[in-house]
This record gives sequence, structure tokens and C-alpha cells, in this order.
Amino acid sequence: MQTTYFPDYDDTLPQIAGFVDSSYGNDTCPSIHSAALGLTIHCDYKDDDLRECGGLTRYGVCNEDSSEPLLETDSLAEVLAFVAEYDGSPEKCRNGKPIDKCTCC
Repeated sequence: MQTTYFPDYDDTLPQIAGFVDSSYGNDTCPSIHSAALGLTIHCDYKDDDLRECGGLTRYGVCNEDSSEPLLETDSLAEVLAFVAEYDGSPEKCRNGKPIDKCTCC
């Protein structure tokens, strides 16, 4: 999958079932998104010198409800394993309530 917003991208975007190109011109790198899972995967350049923030990991997986990455890695295999196991459940507090609905902790 090629991205239209990043014509100089030095790879092709991963093809993962249910994910579509969600790249945007103001982003630092291309991304793919799954509305069903609520996940976005940022896919930085292979060449470290082309990355805006050189040295950081290549892939970042984020939930659309949070700005904190759920996974940062250089391994596409790790991304694929994470997506395969991701069930979209919110994190739970120590009493088993979804974090965003917790009033006890």
C-alpha cells in the first residue's frame, strides 16, 4: 500500500486486514487505521536519516482514545502479533472497572 501524502516514503505501508491508509500531510510519517479496532499504526521511514525524530522506533501503535502509544517497536512482526491479540478492551483499575470510568482508585 502506497501513501499519497508521503511520496518520498522509503517503503510500502503494511497491509493488515481492516486497516486503511490514514496518513495526513501534517503528520511526521504515514499511518494506517482500523476503525473497527480503534487503532492507528504510525509507520516511520526505514532510513533513520529520513525520520524527523531520528533514532526512535519505526512503528507506534496507538488507541484512538489515548495519545500514549500502546506499543513502540522496530519489528513489524511484533505489531502484527499485537494487532492479532488486541481485543479493544479498556485497561482496568485494581477493582476491575474500566480506567476511564473508575471513581474508586
